[in-house]
Amino acid sequence: MVIACLALALLASSCGDDDTAEPAPSSSTTTTSTSTSTTTSTTTTTSTTTSSTTTTTTTEAPPPECVPDDAFAALDAALVDARFEPGGAWSLDVSASAFTAETADPEVWAGVLGLDCAVQATQPEAAGDRLALISWTGPRMAFVVRAGDAPDPLPNTSAVISVGFENPRGEYVRDDNSLWAGSLGSGETLVVGHLDFNLGVAAKTFSADAPPFGDAEITIEAERVGIAAAIAAGGRNVGIAQPPEFGSEEGYVMLVSRTGQILIIDVAPAGWFDPMVERYYHGESTFTEIDGVQVRVTEPGEGEGVFDGGYEVAWSCLDHEWILEPTSNGTGDEMVEFASDFIAANDC
Repeated sequence: MVIACLALALLASSCGDDDTAEPAPSSSTTTTSTSTSTTTSTTTTTSTTTSSTTTTTTTEAPPPECVPDDAFAALDAALVDARFEPGGAWSLDVSASAFTAETADPEVWAGVLGLDCAVQATQPEAAGDRLALISWTGPRMAFVVRAGDAPDPLPNTSAVISVGFENPRGEYVRDDNSLWAGSLGSGETLVVGHLDFNLGVAAKTFSADAPPFGDAEITIEAERVGIAAAIAAGGRNVGIAQPPEFGSEEGYVMLVSRTGQILIIDVAPAGWFDPMVERYYHGESTFTEIDGVQVRVTEPGEGEGVFDGGYEVAWSCLDHEWILEPTSNGTGDEMVEFASDFIAANDC
């Protein structure tokens, strides 16, 4: 399994320096939100107990409607869990907040995360200055709240995260570690959370002076092929996940799918490995034909999938072998959908 301190700083507690790919540009924006055009796939599937055939057609979808109502509801629930007093309605007028200039521009942040929409918002009726930065694709989202007031009781100091410019101590206030609250050295209270995305990504990128993203150097042909193919399939923030091993022709490419799923692809020249043989998961395997390409879908076996989810998905295309590694967010069905988009977009 690739352990990634990579294009999106996957784990808040385990990553050091981040090598990240340049964010994909948004294709349409408004003054309060950002959006990126996406592609949808329509599939027709006929299956037996061991195999199925899928035909894929792709059509251009309109940009998503970036209405923040559900995002604001998620923020309210997070602040309740973090023990803040209610702050009233959210406003998109952030001009009065002292935190605005120090916080990433929403359009930039959406591009960094590879998500469709983003806004900054304040709660004018709160006891102190509160600025929220939130980005989302459908129900999947990441968010940060910077607050001049504090929760009661205060967060404990049992959990350390990295926010790029310091490593504050605080508390995971949800059992699944999807919401963290603590204090920065400046005295402000910080709340960082996500819904089926990644807390470490949000924590390391919300600041206006977060280091700019840059592309890691391509050193082998498989990386070049992998990046181009992932982009063709609609991947965002596509870049190198980690350098290849010495003497190896196998590359590792990281991306965010159009649904906001963080994916890592192992890619190597034809024959370097057998994509029909399990690598990470060793549970039940199903062999599916998508647009004439055989695809292996393997579920986690006993004791597997504790820290990762989804499936292991593999196929051959472009004279290369491909494996989608088990992922940190999303579902196995999303991974199969991405494989279907990949095969159609790259004329496999």
